[in-house]
Amino acid sequence: MLRDATTMRVLFRHGLLATCAVLAAACSGGGGTADAIDVAPDPCAPVGCAISPCVQNELTSPAPVLAEDGSLATIGWSRRPILEYDPGRIPAELREQVKNWDFYSVQSPAFYLEVTVAELSLFSFTGVTVLDYATGEKLSGWDLGDSTMVRLPTSPYAEAGWEHEDNRISVTFDGDLRVLSFVLPGKFGGIDVSGEVRFEDGPSRESLAVAHPLPDPGTFFYEDKIFGMRTSGWVKAGTREVAFDRQDAYGVLDWGRGVWPRESQWFWGAGYGTAGGHDVAFNLGAGLDAIQRASADGILVDGVIHKIGSFAGSTWQMDPEDPMKPWVIRSPDGRVDLTLTPHTFAPTRTELGDYYMHGLKVYGDYEGKLVLDDCTVVEIRGFAGFAEQSTQRW
Repeated sequence: MLRDATTMRVLFRHGLLATCAVLAAACSGGGGTADAIDVAPDPCAPVGCAISPCVQNELTSPAPVLAEDGSLATIGWSRRPILEYDPGRIPAELREQVKNWDFYSVQSPAFYLEVTVAELSLFSFTGVTVLDYATGEKLSGWDLGDSTMVRLPTSPYAEAGWEHEDNRISVTFDGDLRVLSFVLPGKFGGIDVSGEVRFEDGPSRESLAVAHPLPDPGTFFYEDKIFGMRTSGWVKAGTREVAFDRQDAYGVLDWGRGVWPRESQWFWGAGYGTAGGHDVAFNLGAGLDAIQRASADGILVDGVIHKIGSFAGSTWQMDPEDPMKPWVIRSPDGRVDLTLTPHTFAPTRTELGDYYMHGLKVYGDYEGKLVLDDCTVVEIRGFAGFAEQSTQRW
């Protein structure tokens, strides 16, 4: 049975400290009356099955992402995006490698929606795609432009969007709702695409906000993965109309700002559902974010993050020649053991001169187990989700 995650963390910590105090008293004074001994808790000691806060550096107060010279000043993760990001500090020689994006996705039993607003140094673009699982049909609208058309602020909780002639995308906030609206009248995609989608994302909801270095000198990524949001709304793509119901539709925001290497590769997966009457979701990755001090890997239960360790050394078992075979994902610490059985495969292959983005992405159902901070084992059965392998030169 799952309990409130915050309560469990507090109860376990208090129990551990009480046990330590009893043992310290019993081992002093040869069995007679013992003097009181103050036992200072080890700030790096893990509690229960939780990752040590000194292994994955949890940030609890604001700090700058970048130093004044543009180098990465902070490495760590937080439960809300509390870091202060000033892209004006990025050195001039690295500005052509700046990559910023807001990538939204919604998954329901029958459809998948993704909406992208991105600025990739030399150009910006936006796109909306609806995928029908039953037919494999992808309906898309998109647009290209320059930096004057895109609005990507330095916080995931500020209004964002795109505007170019009659193509418009906006992200606004209405109480605890994140509202994504879009109209792309088919100038480039060949069909009219419009919609309004509402993500439940209140102020008490935790996420994985992470600042970490990337492999090349001066490169870094500041991201916030906001996942497992119950989602409702509608999309019209050509003559197709799709409705999303909060009872079985879940959303993810992949919010990213940074300076990237010319070449990169990653694995990324997420899943969502209910277990024992609780909302449960997970976000997992491997590749560029697989460093010990900060990674965007975690489990979300009723809006509370259970942080797991870096996926360095993890298993992402998949067959690139046949991506419809099961994908097996296991973490080094044993807290994640999942198998994704795909029902839909949607590859991407975009090439522009020397630049390219190649992706293998599958959608399906997750089975397996997750282990929470208090060592509770959550059985995962029929959780909707996706997984991808992505390689790019950009």
